[in-house]
Amino acid sequence: MTRNSFPPNRVADQSASAWQAYSRRVVGSPNWVAVVRYDFLTGLLGPIPGGIGVWLRSRFYPRILRRMPSSAYIASNVVMRHPQNIILSEQVFIDSFAYLEGISDHPRGGVEIESGTYVHMFCVISAAYHGFVRIGRNCSINPGTQIIGMGGVTIGDNVLVAGQTMMLAFSHGFVDRAVPMQQQAHTAKGIVVESNVWIGAGVKILDGVTVGQGAVLGAGSVVTHDVPPYAVVVGVPARLLRYRGEHELSPDAGL
Repeated sequence: MTRNSFPPNRVADQSASAWQAYSRRVVGSPNWVAVVRYDFLTGLLGPIPGGIGVWLRSRFYPRILRRMPSSAYIASNVVMRHPQNIILSEQVFIDSFAYLEGISDHPRGGVEIESGTYVHMFCVISAAYHGFVRIGRNCSINPGTQIIGMGGVTIGDNVLVAGQTMMLAFSHGFVDRAVPMQQQAHTAKGIVVESNVWIGAGVKILDGVTVGQGAVLGAGSVVTHDVPPYAVVVGVPARLLRYRGEHELSPDAGL
């Protein structure tokens, strides 16, 4: 979907006070009771280390998240924005210093992580104002990964995502030189990663891409086109190397 301009940064609303910016951008509600509840729970319980902190968060964080079972694990110093749009399932593990941003006005908006998935330290998972991120069962999202779901990001089950991966479900326009870059038209088509995919370290998956079931994306690849099921792709831009179980193709084979 193409939009006329980049979605506004709500913090930059010149008519808003600091309190209004905080309540809208961080908490997701201008209601002072909601703000106090968010501040009290995340400020008091968020930094507590060890098993006591995990237990307290499992007991009290369901009051601010849309859904969180008692078996979901949230480590210390996890940052959450718009937690009412965050859904965690059974045995989800969110490690320290991960950042989950549920802010979205999409009907399916927010962040949903299904059972058994591990989100490692320093990951950023954001619905990015107008989108959503859905991560399936038994996935591993390794340190430093960024998933920006403005156009929607859907990840299947049993997906391995190595560290420093980026999934960017939007793209800036830049054709009109008379218009500031932030106001250029942009696209937000979405990204789909099907089940049982292995994404190597430092891979970049750009907007509009579907990665087929069982595919392997080699470390450092920049994926700009759809990847067929069970394909092994490498390079910048990513090219088809072979299919799993087959001999290597010629180096000049392309997607």
